[in-house]
Amino acid sequence: MINNAIGIDLGTTNSLVGIWRNNKVEIIQNNSSSTLTPSFVSFANNNYLIGEAAKNNLKKFPESTIYDIKRLIGRRFKDDSVQHDISLLTYNSRIKEKKNGRCEIEIKELKNKIYNFSIEQITGMILSFLKKNAEEYMLRFDKNIKIKDAVITVPAYFTEVQKQATKDAAVIAGLNVLRIINEPTAAAIAYKKMNPEINKSIILIFDLGGGTLDVSIVSINENDISVLATKGISHLGGIDFDKKILDFCIDYFKKNNKIDLSNEKKAITRLKNECETAKINLSSAMETSINIENIYKGINFNLTITRIDFEKISEDLFENCMKCVKKTLEIAKLKKEQIDNIVKIGGSSRIPKIGELLKKFFGKEILNKNININPDEAVACGAAYQAASIDGDFKDDSDNQIILLDIIGISLGYDNNGKMEFIFSNITSLPNRKSIILENKSDNKEFNIKVFQGENNESKKNYFLKDFIIYNSKKNDKYEIRFEIDVNSILHVFAKKCGTTYEFQIDEKKILSKKKIDELKEMCEKELELQNLNNEKEKATNVKCKLMEKYLEIYNKNKNPIAYNIINYLRKNPNETAETYEETVKEMDINSWIFD
Repeated sequence: MINNAIGIDLGTTNSLVGIWRNNKVEIIQNNSSSTLTPSFVSFANNNYLIGEAAKNNLKKFPESTIYDIKRLIGRRFKDDSVQHDISLLTYNSRIKEKKNGRCEIEIKELKNKIYNFSIEQITGMILSFLKKNAEEYMLRFDKNIKIKDAVITVPAYFTEVQKQATKDAAVIAGLNVLRIINEPTAAAIAYKKMNPEINKSIILIFDLGGGTLDVSIVSINENDISVLATKGISHLGGIDFDKKILDFCIDYFKKNNKIDLSNEKKAITRLKNECETAKINLSSAMETSINIENIYKGINFNLTITRIDFEKISEDLFENCMKCVKKTLEIAKLKKEQIDNIVKIGGSSRIPKIGELLKKFFGKEILNKNININPDEAVACGAAYQAASIDGDFKDDSDNQIILLDIIGISLGYDNNGKMEFIFSNITSLPNRKSIILENKSDNKEFNIKVFQGENNESKKNYFLKDFIIYNSKKNDKYEIRFEIDVNSILHVFAKKCGTTYEFQIDEKKILSKKKIDELKEMCEKELELQNLNNEKEKATNVKCKLMEKYLEIYNKNKNPIAYNIINYLRKNPNETAETYEETVKEMDINSWIFD
């Protein structure tokens, strides 16, 4: 079997998959003929759906349709931000706390049993779906193709734990992760590939997607791409702008009808969909209407919202966008005049106010200058280029070889009596390593090193990553601790007792053990097989019904014998595949031109 590597943009609201073919990247369409696959998984009727079909189930099954899962991956159930996110989800009552403190989702609609799915497993289902789409696409051209390797993108401001959790989800999906790269870095790769004539430039990537904002400043020198600085906001994206419109609508309805819709899940689900549509419409129109019949107890919802209204209620979000831009310049130690070009990517970057604010701040026409780049597809394109490069597709083409130097993005350190002792700064290049000497100053037999990510001088105000524990330690024992951070920005810690040659790896307390990942992977594969079987049955039933309808109409018009034979065939063969129905009917209907 020939292996092809794919690039995946795993998004909060939508995901994309790309592959290198015929000396270019192709973004692969899903079974809904779209390159955008909604990051949704829906459970109902002893089955589950992924993508567009799952998203369409949201109105009917709001409590068992899972979405915005990216905001939960690798995070603790009791985190304030997680609790806030959970409160906004229609399936919030299904989210439970696991023994390790992370989130899991209780599903009651599958095989008449109760399942508790980890966030990694739900994410793995989405990745499996993308992998399957890519494989089916490539099998059209080569029957020996097998997809197993991938480059996956994540927000630049994802923590080390979130990146590891994403990697675990990929393993569950049966993918070997060649590399985890930051979304704006992937966009920079796509920018360079689409503009090969640019040999020296400093660009600012403004990536506003469905759930996160990332701003990165990248230096391009020939085929070398170096990330100079990155800054992000993990809770600023399209769904946050949708929420602003949603709150506006809830307040309007409450004011006019004295009814609070906040806790009415079905009403909120319908309204939420319309708010998303309104946001999209306001990118090209100055006003739009939200009209919903019988939203609650026979009352209709009718509201016209203008672009000015939208910009006013979202003022704090726009302000935070620009604060992030300014902070990134500060980290890179650059003036705004030193930026040669700004590349806007992510679906939410289409919001007109974003372009206005960037132009006003930089004071010159440098927005997406002289380039043709699809904001939705840029990240997936960059990931696919990187996958092809690592996989060796460019080995005979030196012009296609890109040397990528990424950075950690978030500072990393350990706790020292409440103080944050920084090991790697946020602009540390990847991969990297650093050794320090630490002494056990207590009588405890376990010497615990608490590692955090963040920029605050107080440990507790940063994000706690994990404990690294040295067992059977004695007071005054000294250790050489080696911190290694790999190209995926994932941390590994080793220790050597000073004065000895004994070296050992510290207990890292991984998010998921290898055994658990293997179990989840096997379950995911079985469930995907079941889903594929159910999808094939549904497809066959749809084809059969359409053919039956067509030939019943023909027979009723003129009692044609061919139509009669086809109807009998369809009735007596209920379990054929869609392809068999189509091919058999085509052969039987040798005189179909008579009836056209």
